[in-house]
Formats: sequence, structure tokens, C-alpha cells
Amino acid sequence: MRGSSRETLPDRFGRSLCLLAAAILLTNLSCSRPGLVREEYSADFYKIPKKLDSNRLDRNPQFIVYGDNRPGWRIKEKFLRRKNWWTWKQLIIPFYQIYWLGNGSVGAFNGLRRVPDYGDKEARWVRDAVYEQAKRSNVDFIINAGDLVTDGRRPKDWKRFLQQYKENVPVVTDFPYLPAVGNHERANDSIYAMPNYRDVLPYPPFYDINCPDIDFFVVDSSVILDEYGYIDDDTQDALFQKWFVSDGDSDESAWLEQKLVSSERKFKVVVMHHPLLSFARHHGSWTDPQNGRGLPSKRQKLLELFRDEGVQVVFNGHQHMYEHNELRYNRESGETGYIHSVITGGGASPLQRGYSTDEIAIFERNYADQGLDVVFIRQEVIYNYCLVDVTSERMTIKVFEVSGKPETNGRLVDTLIIKGRGADPGS
Repeated sequence: MRGSSRETLPDRFGRSLCLLAAAILLTNLSCSRPGLVREEYSADFYKIPKKLDSNRLDRNPQFIVYGDNRPGWRIKEKFLRRKNWWTWKQLIIPFYQIYWLGNGSVGAFNGLRRVPDYGDKEARWVRDAVYEQAKRSNVDFIINAGDLVTDGRRPKDWKRFLQQYKENVPVVTDFPYLPAVGNHERANDSIYAMPNYRDVLPYPPFYDINCPDIDFFVVDSSVILDEYGYIDDDTQDALFQKWFVSDGDSDESAWLEQKLVSSERKFKVVVMHHPLLSFARHHGSWTDPQNGRGLPSKRQKLLELFRDEGVQVVFNGHQHMYEHNELRYNRESGETGYIHSVITGGGASPLQRGYSTDEIAIFERNYADQGLDVVFIRQEVIYNYCLVDVTSERMTIKVFEVSGKPETNGRLVDTLIIKGRGADPGS
């Protein structure tokens, strides 16, 4: 036996580490690289049909709205959260530490590979609940309030969504599926993300749907709140004035201004991913200068536009829970007007914590200091969706918790009844 060929245990361990590192690097490069969906997959797979052929319906609709069905990250949810470090399970369950560390190791590995690995079960629950409810109620369409995928630049993330919603359960082929742009679609990246979004989804980032008594206006709020820093402040300002609210000296109105002013429907609904009003994690999004310049002023202009043009409901995602708030204002008639903020971001992304009564009271004072009469109504940290029915007189929003039993309705969490223009729209 030649002594020089003998390999010690440390040598083997070191070589194994090197091989593991190389494998992680190669897998990371292959799984995480941005790219174009059209170059990775066939059109039959990645194209979602536009089943609502025109942007009009000849009847008042029944529809479902929910958002944030992207998966999360095991390393964050099962290891890095402080509440997972000190728990009774650590003390009384034998070998729980091994399970906990195992989740951390697997999560770290998948994090390096950029493969989201947490929330598959919840994603199936919500998908199946939405699909079964859509069939039971014979809905006219389904609205997704954004964050369909974890990273819109990556074809494999779109593949995951398409396998779940097109191949495994035909949600997007059986019903018109109307998306809003979420921050995780990363649509401000014009090289990969926006081409992928346009290739897969049948609607642009800004569009409207017109029905006999209700108009829907779906907008891309990521051009205002650019959380990843893809566009500079000047570009953000220009896009806000082009799509949302024009400058006072401009001769041409913004897209949303034009649409809202020209609408004479009894109900006006806006769908945008980022909530304008929040009593939880994203309360400070519109005052954070890292998200863009002049955000408090832009929010104020949007809310004034909604108030002046009679928007009753704004559906949002982004916050992973259900929340209902009201912005109250005085009408010219002397009556109180309402803008209902409905956050339905419980589509499978890891749930975020609810906030205490004391924290909510502080947030209400913050809004009051900004001249906004915002009233907190309800918050539930649950997976959820909204079933909405519209008649000529009222819009009824029923919020259901997803229970994991799609064949039956989950718990009825909340019911909002909103009357059309010309009557008191308070719930």
C-alpha cells in the first residue's frame, strides 16, 4: 500500500465540502438565472388564454378576488424567525433541534439555489378552494391582486405557477383570470420580468373591465412603490403622472384619471397590489423614501382622486392576511363618504403577524396626523379569498377562510354590503 495514496478523514471531509459547494454553485447558476419564458418553454405551456375576449360584460358579475399565492422560503419561516429559536417544542420534543437545524440546512440550500420551498400545501389549499368556489358559484372571472410568482425574472418561477394553475388544476383555462402586477413580478425590470409577464398573462399592467353597473380599474402600483430600485425617482414621477394622476400644469390627464372621470357606473372598483392604507407590516410603505420620492403626496393625490370620482372599494394584496379599513370623508351633500380598503393577501404566501390594539391605535394617529380619517375595521391572519356579487343596487363581499377542504366553503370571516352611488355606500 502506497502511503501517499491514503486519504485521511479530514481529507475526505474537505473534498466532500468542496464537491457540495460546487454542486450548490452549479445548481444555483442553473436554477436562479433570469431568462425569458418564451425561450424555455413552448407557447402551449406558457400562454394563458384570454377567456374574457373583450373588456366588457353584458351583465353584472360575480367574481373572486385574492392575492399573494407565491411560495415563501423555508430558511426564513422555519429557521430564522426569532419565535422558532425559543419554543416549548425545543424543550420537550426529543431531537426537535435536529428537525429545526434540518429545516435551516435545507432552507439555506434552496435559498442559494433560488428555489422557493415553503407554502406548497397552503398554495394547493387556496388554489383548490378558489377553483371549487368558482365552479360552485359559476363566477364570471377571478382577479389576482398580485404576487403570482416569487421572481418574475425567472422562468422556473413561472413554470411553477403554470403547473399549479394550468396543468394540475385548470384554474386559468376554465375561468378568465385577471391579474394585477405585484412587487414580486418585478415588472420594472424591462429585460426579463416585463417580457415574461406579457408573454404569460393575457392582460397588460393597466386595464379596465366594464359591466352594466360596475367598472374595474386594474393598475400596476409597482411603478409608484419601486421596492427593488429598478427605476429612478424622475422616471417614477413621470410614470405616476402618465398612469395615475397628472401634474396640475399638464394638458393631458393620466390614464386612471381619464377612466374614472369618464365612468358613470354605480360602482367603481380599483385593484392594485400595494395597499394605500394598512394597519400591519406595510403601514409605513408610503412614507419610506427608499420606495420612491414623494410617496405621501402621491398617496394623497390618489385618495383624493378616488374620493372625487366615487371609488367605493380598493382591493389589495401585498399584506399576507385579511384586513378591512375605511377612509371616511365629507361629501358635498354633508353625508359621510367611504372608501373601503380590502386587503386579501392570504393566497398562500407565508402569513404575516397581526398587530396589537396599541399598535393599531398608533397607526390611526399617524393617519390623523397626515390629515386622513382612516378607521380600522378588522384584521384576520388567515389564508382567504373574497367572493363578490354585484347587482344594480349593491355589491356584497363575502370573505372566506381557506380551511383545506375545498369541497365546502370555509369559515365566513366577514361580509361587506356596499350600496351604489346615489345611496349611502357605508357598510
